Amino acid sequence: MYLSRVALEQRSRLVRRDISDCHKLHSRVMSAFPDLPDTQNARAELGVLYRLDLNLRNQQSILLVQSRDMPDWSVLPHGYVATTINSLANPAIKPISKAWDSISRSDILRFRLQGNTSKRIHKNNPQVTDGKISAGKRVALLHENDQIDWLHRKGQLFGFEVLSVQANSKVPNLSTSTASKIHGQRTNTGNAVQRISFGSVTFEGVLRIKDRELFRKGLEVGIGPGKAYGFGLLSVAKAS
Repeated sequence: MYLSRVALEQRSRLVRRDISDCHKLHSRVMSAFPDLPDTQNARAELGVLYRLDLNLRNQQSILLVQSRDMPDWSVLPHGYVATTINSLANPAIKPISKAWDSISRSDILRFRLQGNTSKRIHKNNPQVTDGKISAGKRVALLHENDQIDWLHRKGQLFGFEVLSVQANSKVPNLSTSTASKIHGQRTNTGNAVQRISFGSVTFEGVLRIKDRELFRKGLEVGIGPGKAYGFGLLSVAKAS
């Protein structure tokens, strides 16, 4: 597995366009990987997860991309990548499999996750019965308590727990930042343009690993829905 860090050139028209349209950013990320047959989900087959972060110190957009194969960032258009980012190589690619292999049960880690915190509407929902919404439609969770509960459920699925550092065990060492919805446009099978949008919440906090194999799976396949559009990449580091 590899992790890429790409600092983007804020003055680039293409960068600004891609940042404002999650489908275009998805296409840009996938351009660095080999084409696969249309019958395959290329992102899932190649293990691609990504997240767009903002460096608050200099307002630099940083694209983090995790993948099974090493990407070829030389395909990015001229001027798309920032010319300098302190003394770091840009783009920078590093292998991460050994770091994952060192993770053990009960390890305590700092984490960051951009989640598409949402739920599917059940067919028995009164709004479905009234014809106000379609069964199976995914809707965003808007309240912080619901968003944190969503994260706890994902922790149960992927072998980790969000830790508490206060006397009240229900108060996690966790912060949430709810961004405005992420938008984009894609063309459906009938060649009609379809607008898409996703509720977005960035979680930062501390977790403990309860099941190493499940946690490793979560790192590899991502957490929650919307992975094609920049959600689900779980970034971890040893807690000091």
